[in-house]
Amino acid sequence: SAGYTWAEPGYTTTQPNSLMRVASVSKAFTCAAIRRPADTNQLDLDDEVFPLLGITGAALPGQTPDSRIDTVTVRQCVQHTGGWVRRVSTVDPVFYTREIARALSLPGPASKRDVARYMYGEPLQYNPGDTTAYNSTDRYSNFGYVLLGLVVEQVTGLSFRDYLAQAVLNPLGFSNQVFVGATE
Repeated sequence: SAGYTWAEPGYTTTQPNSLMRVASVSKAFTCAAIRRPADTNQLDLDDEVFPLLGITGAALPGQTPDSRIDTVTVRQCVQHTGGWVRRVSTVDPVFYTREIARALSLPGPASKRDVARYMYGEPLQYNPGDTTAYNSTDRYSNFGYVLLGLVVEQVTGLSFRDYLAQAVLNPLGFSNQVFVGATE
């Protein structure tokens, strides 16, 4: 084992046991977690996400749900074709949770479900599933993966972290090597 560091002077030297943020690499873990219930027929990748989550109405009085929102599927979230484009909407809700909490008058931070409820009332930027709308970089959706985590929780009855550990990480021998990082 070895650790490598390429950083400004004074930065801590990386060791083989140093913790690392995996950021969007975690999307691979989410895909593995989604695949398990799909393989056991607990979930169909073509299931529509918001109806599955029981989210059926706008979170705020001034919001009007997009007529296409209930057609967004699990598969489309995996493939980053759910209909969201950060550059156009100017909002990546994953990095907008404080504002969402304020808009929803929450006493603390917005949960993943709060973000999903809020986004249910926001417009989509293109038809879900359309792979020709925008380029793949523009279609890249952190929010779609938030929804996938909620889907895992809904169909398994476990927290995403617990299900990931039980169904994906432990069988691979990674029982205590992946942690949820701080959100703020």
